[in-house]
Amino acid sequence: MVVWSGCLDFDCNTATQDGGRWEARTDTWQPMSLLGAPTPRYAATAVWTGQQMMVWGGWGCLLPTFCGTALKTGGLYCGTFPTFTLTCSPSQLQGYRGEALQATCTLQSLGGFQETVTMSCPDVPAGVTCQFSPNPVVLPPDGNVDVTLTLQLGPSAPFGTHTLTVVGTSPSVTQTMSLQLQILRGPRFIGPPAPSEP
Repeated sequence: MVVWSGCLDFDCNTATQDGGRWEARTDTWQPMSLLGAPTPRYAATAVWTGQQMMVWGGWGCLLPTFCGTALKTGGLYCGTFPTFTLTCSPSQLQGYRGEALQATCTLQSLGGFQETVTMSCPDVPAGVTCQFSPNPVVLPPDGNVDVTLTLQLGPSAPFGTHTLTVVGTSPSVTQTMSLQLQILRGPRFIGPPAPSEP
């Protein structure tokens, strides 16, 4: 929830130019930056787009003790709300039946996010198992954690190219990433043995 501007007294002789964000998960308030904020006002119109808040109009103060001037100005608030990002590298894996393939998935906290994230890959093909280590993980505020993804290709894993979805789920945010898995027809050729020394 975002709250911005208003009256400091019953008669609205003074308007404010500040605000705050309330985080329901932690029941805490955080102050909003005043960089580029509109002039003090009350009864302004605000619209939330899901990522930004636009403030327009309202009544402002031309004199220190009188607030009743209609305003034709506004501003756009681009606040960063707590969330996290999910990336995996490499994003393309290939191997043969019987092999274990690995990728590193990085979880990055943004905006002070600090929840427990559980990793999963719900759409792996039959014959392929998916494991994450560690799992679940607790992200430190504005920090990151690397998680190792291991795909075990069983003897019945289907040949061909498959698109897998890696999912990170917390109580308030879910992030996904697509990963390409190519299962090759084998066995893997490892070359002739090295010649022995005389």
